[in-house]
Amino acid sequence: MEMLLILAILCVLAAVAAPIFYRTIRDTTLRSAADQVRTEWNKAHIKAMKTGRIQVFRFQPGGRKFQVEPYTAEGDTLDAVSNTNTFAAPSPPPTDDPNNRSQLPEGITFLEGLTVEEARALAVEEALGTGGGGGEWSKPILFYPDGVSSEAWLVVADEHDTAIRIELRGLTGLAVMGDLMTPDEAQNPDSN
Repeated sequence: MEMLLILAILCVLAAVAAPIFYRTIRDTTLRSAADQVRTEWNKAHIKAMKTGRIQVFRFQPGGRKFQVEPYTAEGDTLDAVSNTNTFAAPSPPPTDDPNNRSQLPEGITFLEGLTVEEARALAVEEALGTGGGGGEWSKPILFYPDGVSSEAWLVVADEHDTAIRIELRGLTGLAVMGDLMTPDEAQNPDSN
């Protein structure tokens, strides 16, 4: 009788602990995905300053894919203040190369994003053919050689109605992750 009572107590404890355990794993996966995007933004920021080339980040709204690639217009040269060879041939404009893409973990998608309009980004957006965003890829988020970036934010979410907002500060290029929240709260933080 005592064995059955202990077995029943263990079953009740397992039934209570399992949902908490699975939620912790889901939340960790979502945080890891947001950190993956933040890390890619930091890498692009540093790479733009090191190479003297604009770095372009784009993602698939509602999808899992994203890419970071250099942008160089025809005839572009590097600034003389960089330590990079200014006589090197410019790299070609970004392509839609599937080998240059990364993905968020399974079950995590880009929910939404917004890039603030700025004058010097218009030429890059027109060259990429993504002026207003839309289509398969988002409007580009740009990282400039002078250390400035686009002012932007995006939201990654899982299928369990949990999301994280990642913000990029334009003047410093600093990427900041928010807390776990509902997708509505992440998309409209001022309405709380």
